[in-house]
This record gives sequence, C-alpha cells and structure tokens, in this order.
Amino acid sequence: MTTPGAQHNRAQDGGQQNITGNGDINDRSDNRQYTFVTLPAVPPERPQPLRARLLRPVPLVTGGVLLAAVVALAVGGRTWFGTQGEVADAARPGAQRPSAAPPGPSRSTDPSGTATPKDRSPTPKPSTNPAPPERKRPAEPSASGARELEASPISAYPSSDVYCGEWRGSGSSGLDISPCVQAVDHKGTAQFGVKVRNTRSEQAVVSVDVAWLRQRKFKECETGSALRQHVVIDPDTTWYSPLSCSADAVEGYAVQAAAWAVLDPDAELAPRTHGTMQRSRTAQIQADGTVVPPKS
Repeated sequence: MTTPGAQHNRAQDGGQQNITGNGDINDRSDNRQYTFVTLPAVPPERPQPLRARLLRPVPLVTGGVLLAAVVALAVGGRTWFGTQGEVADAARPGAQRPSAAPPGPSRSTDPSGTATPKDRSPTPKPSTNPAPPERKRPAEPSASGARELEASPISAYPSSDVYCGEWRGSGSSGLDISPCVQAVDHKGTAQFGVKVRNTRSEQAVVSVDVAWLRQRKFKECETGSALRQHVVIDPDTTWYSPLSCSADAVEGYAVQAAAWAVLDPDAELAPRTHGTMQRSRTAQIQADGTVVPPKS
C-alpha cells in the first residue's frame, strides 16, 4: 500500500521511472523496440565539366536570337527586298528603281567655319599613261609660197690653219662660194672644203662638189668623192662643207682647194658641169712639213 502523500518510487511493468527536477515522477512505460539500420555511404556529387555548364543557357539564347531574326525580317524585309510589286518592276528589262534623294552637303563642325577634310573632294591622281608624241608641224610656206624645208646642219671651220679664197659667184643667182684649204705644220697632209653663202630671200637647195690642186694640177680627193646633194641653206646664211676631202704626202708642194656649187632642188645637176669652179688661196708646204701661209 501506499501512504497518502508519500512518493511512489517504483516503476511498473519493467518500465522506467523518471523524476523531474521539481520532484514530479514521470511514470511512463516504453515497451517499443528500436532497430538501427546502417545505410551505405552516398558518394559526393561530382561537379559537371565547364563545357556542360556553359552550354546550359545556349538553348535559351538561341531561341531568343531566332525570335529576334524573325521579327527583324518581318519588319525590315520591305526595306531590303521591296514589296512584291517592286520586285516585279525591278525584274523587267530597262526598269529603274527610284533612288533616294541625294544627301545634302555636310556642314562642318569646326567653329571656324572652314571645311573639314571630309568636305573636300579628293585630289585626282596624275595619270600614269605617257603622253602621245607631239606631231611635227609642217614648215611654214615662204614669201614665194614654197614650203620651208629643214635646213642642213652647219659646222664652221677652225679659226686657224684654214685658208679660204675670196667670195665669188658659183654660176647660180644668189649663190656665192669660197673654197678653203686646211694645212697644219709638220703633219704632211691637207684637207679641202668650201663655204656656200645664200644671198637670196628664200631657201636654196644646192649640190656641192670639192677637189684639190697640187702645183696647179687638178687632183681628186684621196678619201673619195666629196659630192653633197640636197643641201638646204636658209636665206642670208653660210653653210660649210665637211673637210672630208684630204691628201697625204704633200711635203714640198703648193696646194689649193677647188669647189663648185649649183642650185639643184631636184638633185639632178652635176655641179662640175653646171657650176663655175673657184679656187682657194695657195698654201705652201715645205719639205720638212712646215706650212707657209698664203700672202694676204
């Protein structure tokens, strides 16, 4: 029996008696049985590779891009491709699509008001193609109406060691000649030529011939014929024949030049036949090659 007011300290039916901090007895019988199960260890989740993580948002981005492209094509398709009627017009031969109005001149943003480099037109590059050759102008007609010809080149004689005769007529009107001999000390040779002067008011086309004399005997040039044809001399001009007629071994002899000239536009006349021969002054060449100039 239990005395009233006494503490009951026994546990019932093999239970467990719990006494709280304030002295109360918690008399509960717990007949449940517990079974403890050991579960296998779960391996930690491995992180996905970087490529898989980066490709996750690709479907969303691709879908957004495709949607934007469809919208842009629907809105701007007419701007790029035109309407069906405009495409048909452009397909017809000779059809021209109306062009937009030309843009107005751009204004400079420079406060000074000067044009910026964008406003200036580009400087054209010089052409690299060679200029066509200039055509030679024909000679102007003379006072008589004849066409002017290109004058023959002139090369004057040296001022020393050349001895010429007086100006004399050649047998053609307005044409004078002066034969010349060149002799240099101690060379033992002599060269011969002629000066031809045109005193006419128009060009003279002449033929000229040269020979020489030794001790007053006529000799041909040892270097070949000195005949010159179609020599063109301007008015009031003197032409000099080349000193190409020469002679060797003239020591101890007196030598002279002989010359002829004739007006011959068609180069058909022989100067020696149709002209008048004239002579130069005489140069005396000593046996030692010393030249005695002619007396003036």
